[in-house]
Amino acid sequence: MSEDNQRISQPTMTRPSLIADLRRELPNVPARWNINDASLRPVPPLYPSLNPRCTVFVGNTMPSVVAVRISECLRKQSIAVEFDDESHTATCMTMDRVHFTIHLYRGAISEDGTKKPDFSHGVIVECMRVRGDAIPFHYTVRAILRAAKGVSDGANIRRFKSPMEVPAVARPSLLPRKRKDTAGLMTGLEDALVLLKKDRICAQRLGMERLVMLTDEDTSGIEIAVHTSKAVIGEGSSESATEGASTWILTLIEDRIAPGEVLETLSEKNDSSNISVVEESTVSSDYSTLPELQDIYHGGVLRALAMRAFGNALSVLSKYESESLRSILSYKSQLVSESFLEALVEDLAGASRPPGIAAGTRLASSHEAALAAKCLSILAQYSEAATKILIPSKQDKQPVLDALDRARNVGLASNVFLQQESEQAFFALAKQNHAS
Repeated sequence: MSEDNQRISQPTMTRPSLIADLRRELPNVPARWNINDASLRPVPPLYPSLNPRCTVFVGNTMPSVVAVRISECLRKQSIAVEFDDESHTATCMTMDRVHFTIHLYRGAISEDGTKKPDFSHGVIVECMRVRGDAIPFHYTVRAILRAAKGVSDGANIRRFKSPMEVPAVARPSLLPRKRKDTAGLMTGLEDALVLLKKDRICAQRLGMERLVMLTDEDTSGIEIAVHTSKAVIGEGSSESATEGASTWILTLIEDRIAPGEVLETLSEKNDSSNISVVEESTVSSDYSTLPELQDIYHGGVLRALAMRAFGNALSVLSKYESESLRSILSYKSQLVSESFLEALVEDLAGASRPPGIAAGTRLASSHEAALAAKCLSILAQYSEAATKILIPSKQDKQPVLDALDRARNVGLASNVFLQQESEQAFFALAKQNHAS
């Protein structure tokens, strides 16, 4: 055995031995788009005109090469994707739940005696939005088409990013780091709660998006982010605003429903979609105007945003108010309760869940799995009660560590954001396990 092979086979002392070697078989997640060059079909007859803003022709390149470029771009952009090698289609979903598909077609062959140009030497790449915000869709499509042409490696080179997207490695602050005027700190939070209590889907989504932005330090500044983060986890200066914000966030995460909302059973409604409704008799006066959330897609978006706001809140407090966070978790039993932690652990299963299954449901996708790993890591570091639940002592098998290891391997194959968050969470919990 060579010296290099011996070095690889020996376990390192700086990393926990629970992490398997990278050569082990990865979960059943396609890391690459495998396209047969000979099976690629041309654009079907009577097909609608291709949108030039979402389509590109890649000349003198094999379809398999274009497919690999696109799949690597999707991995670096941390976009959940499901590949269909037979239909040459990729079903994608971004972190802010923008759904779109990517189609590959063979260039048309010009017939003899015609003046049509010959495109048989290249591949047509088409991106089509299915649902979601158009602005982040076009940002994403621009990166995908550049990667398909080989102009870029697929990494996100944008200087500014929305807080709804995957966090950038380094993003300059949009506002001053600190503010002297703190008179209106709770105004934005109260406005968000007003939007959440409205009976319109778009208003509720705007309210939850506002909570995400208020807990993002680069968007709102440190002062506002810290105050809003405390309110999100149930500790703030305004009792009504704090209770409302924490109720929405924690209920969506733990119960997967909005405050005052109950899920109908299949026996009560002969519908496999398990649509959720609001019962007026069980809703308090504060939420008496809540709509019947018959759009399950809307419920999934709200929960994804709630996970983002909760993750932002824990991250901000651990960075600027670590002792306050430790104190809050010592008496806020719901945040470290077995049922709440179990809900976060269940979200880790979304690491390998295809976007076609997560779409239109409240199930976690790979993005929520990454956020769940982030939240579990911080809760375990600042709460002994959470550590005892997540990492039971005197047990050979640790299901949470195994779930994080699987999520890390999935992220290694298909999602950079998931890989980073699950890896950090694994080592943080493994460290707690070794110390106990």
